[in-house]
Amino acid sequence: MAEQFDVAAGNVVEALQAAGARPQELVSMQIFVTNIAEYQRLSKEIGVAYRRHFGRHYPAMALVEVSRLYDPAATVELMCIAVTV
Repeated sequence: MAEQFDVAAGNVVEALQAAGARPQELVSMQIFVTNIAEYQRLSKEIGVAYRRHFGRHYPAMALVEVSRLYDPAATVELMCIAVTV
């Protein structure tokens, strides 16, 4: 899950850059996971990955456990909203 979070966060930053935005312009992040206990167990590694991509910027966040994601092998998915001025 930590590795998937790292890849997903990198994808978010890449999408932001393609739209002319930066991670500091994120205003909302929803984290969907298939196992909250696993997320909690790996929270330190996930935190390192988070800071590598987003620094110390923390938008409004929600962590939601779901029964599965579209890709059966996926354990984490990020949905983010950014606002630029």
